[in-house]
Amino acid sequence: MYCRECGKEIGSLKICPYCSADNRGKSRLTAGLLQILTGSLGLGRFYLGYNNIGTLQIVATIFSCGIAGTVWGFIDGVMILSGKVEKDADGNELLD
Repeated sequence: MYCRECGKEIGSLKICPYCSADNRGKSRLTAGLLQILTGSLGLGRFYLGYNNIGTLQIVATIFSCGIAGTVWGFIDGVMILSGKVEKDADGNELLD
């Protein structure tokens, strides 16, 4: 695992010994529920740091009058909760 702040490898440590940054992972449950409940806005993906995917979900919602973004968000949320998405955008494992 790499530190979110300085980018140095820290193994499984929760606090970076180089810059003292807190590197606890993000919650799978939080990301999944955000994505299911507000998937048309891409909030689950923004939470995980996948800003491009979150933006695409907003665009899909706008151009499909909400249908595509809602369906995509629900399916994406189920994938996050089932473990298909294992890491956040920084490469850190999601916490169960």
